[in-house]
Amino acid sequence: QESSHDFGNDIIPKLLKERARIYCYEFNGFWKDVGTLDSYYETAMMLLDENPEFDVFRPAQPIFCNAPMRPPHFVGPGAKITNSIVVNGCRVYGKVTHSIISTDAFVGEGAVVEDSILLPGAWVDKNATAKHAILGENAGLAPGISLVGKNEIALVGDNTLITEGGVI
Repeated sequence: QESSHDFGNDIIPKLLKERARIYCYEFNGFWKDVGTLDSYYETAMMLLDENPEFDVFRPAQPIFCNAPMRPPHFVGPGAKITNSIVVNGCRVYGKVTHSIISTDAFVGEGAVVEDSILLPGAWVDKNATAKHAILGENAGLAPGISLVGKNEIALVGDNTLITEGGVI
C-alpha cells in the first residue's frame, strides 16, 4: 500500500529483498522512463524533433493504438499549425506551435497553444493561451485565460476548468 509501483524504486528492490527469481530481457529499442511529469513532457516533446530518437511514422515499426474512430482533424480558416502533432477529432481555429494535440481536443479562435500537450478532450477556448503546459483529459481554459508555465510545466488536471474566478 505504501508502494508507488515504480519498477526501480519499489518492485525490483522488493523482489531482490525477497530473493525472488528475476529474469531480464535485453531490449535494444527506444525506452524512456516517463514516471515523472518532467520526463513525460520531455519525451513527448522529443517526438517533435526534426529527427526524433523514436519515430512514430516508421513503417517498419507501426504503432497500434486503441484510439476510437474519429473524424479527421479540422483546421479553421484563420488557424496556424507549426511543428506539431494534431490527431483525429481535433478542431483548431487558433495558433498551435510545437505542441501535441490529442483526440477531440479544441483550440479556439485567437487561442495560442505553444510547447504544450492537450490530452483527449482538452480545450483552449477563444483568446486563451497555454504555453509550456499539459492539459489533462477534458480539462480546459475558459475564454481569455492565460496559463503559462515558466520554470515548471503548468498542469491542469483531468476534468478541470480554469476560469477568471479560479478552478472549477
